[in-house]
Amino acid sequence: MDILKILEELEDKIIDSPKIPLTGKVLMDEEQLLMYIDKIRSILPDEISKAKGVLESRENLLAKAKIEAEEILERAKQQGEKWLSESEMLKIAEERAREIIAKANSTALELKQGARQYAVEVLEKLAFNLNAALQEVTKGLEELKK
Repeated sequence: MDILKILEELEDKIIDSPKIPLTGKVLMDEEQLLMYIDKIRSILPDEISKAKGVLESRENLLAKAKIEAEEILERAKQQGEKWLSESEMLKIAEERAREIIAKANSTALELKQGARQYAVEVLEKLAFNLNAALQEVTKGLEELKK
């Protein structure tokens, strides 16, 4: 179960809880609130791991693209040496390899930035939702203690 589903369940539970007249407050079972908090705590590491996994995937893509570009450059050099003793063919292959490397670097950078932005957005949303839930729990506990 992902964190957003748990937060939605908690929100639904709060909305469906009995209201205290004239206060705008709700009554909730403390054990239920603590259960939701425990569920959120147990899932948090998974959500963070998923975000890190996205970043690692993007970095792996960059590394593979660089290796492939270097291999293409090496093959082009070898073929150029076989076909021509002149440097024209080698110059063309080197230029093409540089273009491929530049494009791979650019693509990998975009992917890495996108992954980082996604991770930031997920964690910011998670922090906001957790803070809101914690405030509701605190208010509920204060009301119950009165």
